[in-house]
Amino acid sequence: AVPREEVSEPVEEEREADEQSSIQDRIFAFLADNPDGVRLVGIEREFSLGRLVASRVVKSLIGEGKAAKRGLLYFAR
Repeated sequence: AVPREEVSEPVEEEREADEQSSIQDRIFAFLADNPDGVRLVGIEREFSLGRLVASRVVKSLIGEGKAAKRGLLYFAR
């Protein structure tokens, strides 16, 4: 008998990276739709995220130059 090739499923890390990218895009759009700025708690509530996840995503956007923080508010760039 010839061994059948196994079809590999997406790795959990890849799926998490895709989800992170999707939420990152959605948060960026949310920031862009709110030119007066948004507090972190506003992002948490809008997307039903915990503080750690929301802050990681926003930090990532800031690192990519897509967002900025002034005081307690976050803005799209």
